[in-house]
Amino acid sequence: MSGMTGDLHSHLNTEYHKFAEERCNDFLQQESKGTNIFKAVNVQHERTADENRRRMMLIVKTIFLDRIILHCVEMMIVVL
Repeated sequence: MSGMTGDLHSHLNTEYHKFAEERCNDFLQQESKGTNIFKAVNVQHERTADENRRRMMLIVKTIFLDRIILHCVEMMIVVL
């Protein structure tokens, strides 16, 4: 662990350490600006939930429409 050839020096040069250090610095920079981290995470969560909700509605509409078409075909009704 001592000197420039120790495990600590090796660890400091790994990509995952550099990435973690960069993320830490970004966090501290945002925190110093007064950015509310919880609010930022919540906003992203809401966006993700809205996108998931939109996708699920498309799936449900598709399934519902397919059942209507199948029912009409079974009843020998022409769907325009």
